[in-house]
Amino acid sequence: MKQFFEPLRRFWRRLRETPPIAQPKPPQEVLPMNEENQQRLAFLQALLQAEINGGAEDVYQELDKRGGRLDPHLADAAKTFLQQVRTAENQELEEGVVGLIENIAIRLQDYPRGRREQNVAIAIQLYRLVLDARPQDRLPDKWAQTQNNLGTAYSNLPTGDRAANLQRAIDCYQAALTVRKPDTAPLQWATTQNNLGTAYSDLPTGDRAANLQDAIDCYQAALTVWKPELFPLDCLTTARNWANLEFNQGHWQDALKQYQVAIEAIELSRRSALSEDRRQQIVAESIYIYENAIQAAINLDDIPTALEIVERVRAKRLVDLMATADLYADGNIPPQVQEWLQQLDRLDDQITQKRQEFKDNSGETQDNSGDTQDDSGETQPDKLKTRQLRAATTVSADIAEIEGQKQVILDQLGNVDEVVAKLRQVQPPKLSDFLPLLSEKTAILNFYTTDNDTHIFILRSGESQPRCFTCKGQGYNTLQQWLRKMWVAPYAGFGITEADEKKHQEKRKQRKQQWKRRMPKVLAVLSRRLELNRLIKEHLQDIEELVIVPHLFLHQIPFAALPIHLPSPTGRGVGGEGYLGDKFLIRYAPSLQVLGFCHKRGNISDTNYGTAENATDDLPFSGFEGAKVAEFFKIDPQRRLIGSAATRQNYRKLLQQVNRLVSTHHAQSRFDNSQESGLLLSDGTISVSKLFSPGWRFPQLEEVFLSCCETNLFFPGSLVDEPVALSTGFLCAGARGAIASQWAIYDCSAALLSILYHEQRGEGLNRVQALQAAQQKMRRMTAAEFKKRYKKPVENHLKAEENRVLNNSKALTRVGDAKKLVKKYAKDKGCPFEHPVHWGALGCYGLGLLPLNPP
Repeated sequence: MKQFFEPLRRFWRRLRETPPIAQPKPPQEVLPMNEENQQRLAFLQALLQAEINGGAEDVYQELDKRGGRLDPHLADAAKTFLQQVRTAENQELEEGVVGLIENIAIRLQDYPRGRREQNVAIAIQLYRLVLDARPQDRLPDKWAQTQNNLGTAYSNLPTGDRAANLQRAIDCYQAALTVRKPDTAPLQWATTQNNLGTAYSDLPTGDRAANLQDAIDCYQAALTVWKPELFPLDCLTTARNWANLEFNQGHWQDALKQYQVAIEAIELSRRSALSEDRRQQIVAESIYIYENAIQAAINLDDIPTALEIVERVRAKRLVDLMATADLYADGNIPPQVQEWLQQLDRLDDQITQKRQEFKDNSGETQDNSGDTQDDSGETQPDKLKTRQLRAATTVSADIAEIEGQKQVILDQLGNVDEVVAKLRQVQPPKLSDFLPLLSEKTAILNFYTTDNDTHIFILRSGESQPRCFTCKGQGYNTLQQWLRKMWVAPYAGFGITEADEKKHQEKRKQRKQQWKRRMPKVLAVLSRRLELNRLIKEHLQDIEELVIVPHLFLHQIPFAALPIHLPSPTGRGVGGEGYLGDKFLIRYAPSLQVLGFCHKRGNISDTNYGTAENATDDLPFSGFEGAKVAEFFKIDPQRRLIGSAATRQNYRKLLQQVNRLVSTHHAQSRFDNSQESGLLLSDGTISVSKLFSPGWRFPQLEEVFLSCCETNLFFPGSLVDEPVALSTGFLCAGARGAIASQWAIYDCSAALLSILYHEQRGEGLNRVQALQAAQQKMRRMTAAEFKKRYKKPVENHLKAEENRVLNNSKALTRVGDAKKLVKKYAKDKGCPFEHPVHWGALGCYGLGLLPLNPP
């Protein structure tokens, strides 16, 4: 670029040596040389100098200095200036200035501020000036370039007669094509063909059918050059334009065909991007292409293709990670990769240190989200912020900078040659890939929300073709934004500032309690919106297990707690109300491709258990849970990481030693940066980004039970469905399945549910069966049953805890609150844990039943 602009810099220096603008007898100047016109010429020269110095960025800065306002006589100033340059009788100098003027026209046309109509109108005037100065017979290629640019300006002109503007654009493009030919200038020819096609497509006058056919002919011509594997971005533009034309005409088959070409181009562009942020951006910018392709396939009743496209667009980052997870399974990690992994470790150590400094300086205490006396999940009075706000506000500028350095390393790891080569082997998902994921009497429910509707793609065992169930009118704004407003925002405190939290602590407690109280009602409304009773009646008869693949905010919904109508147990009578989790075993998957990777890992017959318990010594019930699990499975004490022993290094070693891990301690999601959500251990955090890195791979890991807060909680930041949470991190790291939570679970409730679950596992039930049984037992447990079975053992445990933490006043207070809570539950008049907040948060992710025929 520097070499390209150097001649222009010389032009500018020579321009400065030409006679001043006010010299007598100028050659028929367009502008008389008064003070106002001198200022116009000076502004033009400033724009030209900015173009030489830094291109668009510098030109925009110069325009911003004037508040985005343009002088309507700018083209006249350019013409006068060009006439003065001609007095130097230097052809090279003149052509250089003409080129600069065309560049200024391009900048004005693309300038995002100011008055759009004026910017484009002046750009058109400058293009016409350039055409006069650079005729076709002298510089045909440059002339054709300007004709193409002028056509684009007319197409974009927001004022005047739209049909007349488009006709002028067509005339310009056709003029350019008299010079641009496919054999001599194929790339430029294809560009103009695409632009001409768009102008014909938009032309509102004349024979509409003929215009559209002309547009199709132009797009088709352009795509003979724009092959997706060679020019993915250009191919995307043209295929998208053609597909949109067909879609708007209701030509579903032709639209689907071109959308599929565009999708191939999107994915090739994404694969060539060097950073994860850019990959996400590429998909986000083109998300409607996938949506329209899905809708076109549904309109054609081509449900298999619709399902395949849904799978192409979801969890793409996780699919990439799992597709390359076995690259270093033999432990032979290249030196450069090993160095990057060590850098990640060092950066994590720095983050831990910064967080400790932050807490020391601010008085911030450990995030305790276990039960308090009123079982609200909050600690008073020092917890003034929501969990999410607390997580975000403890990220200082220093920590944010370190997290940015981590992302750079993760991007480098993703661009290693062997990773790129492996990803090139990944083929788009096919229906045939999904069928082996179905166990007997199992159905997959794959959700996808478009602008207008939510579609549920149903794949049943014993059937080779999927079905589609559409929730009409439940589109992105109607359903997904409703979930954000009614479910996510009240929980996370979106829109609530730290100052508000401190000022209105009582309101905060009320908001959290209101979220809990509203939970059954919101879930009931959601059940009706998704028409679950009709879905079951029409499509899920004789089905026993559901594999649910949610979309966007549906990932945060406890489907097991959605109310439905249950038939009478005898088959006669009216039946009654129950939960979806009563009728079906339920597990979740980020995507069917991810589930397929878990499936291919094969069986693990060993059942070596380990635990990580109460890493921060402030969860009184955690130790009781760990002791009971250790009792069930006779866990070696060396494989129980208790309190300060639960360090990051010891945790990693334990993952290498066991097949099943129970983690019962704190965790924290980060809605501002999901990959920095993490497990809170005694000496720091194990983040999702750590689990995503190739240094954390545990091929023998069968199950991780995360008895921690928010281990499947993440908030979509865009329309891109990318589940980044601790649950998906462990699936990426090698686990066949994970039990994870969707909100901040209570210490006592979580411990009891874990104990019930592991009892069922010990009796031979698989993950999904054990979780269903545990949740049912939990919510149906009466106070008398709790008192008979748990009160005394828990009180004995708490007494031992009290003795252990005698010198820790805060921990001692927590134990005291826990003892009161036990008495409260034992005196309850009904079932103290029947509310879904106690049992609904946990879900099974990944495999439930082990593959019947492992590869």
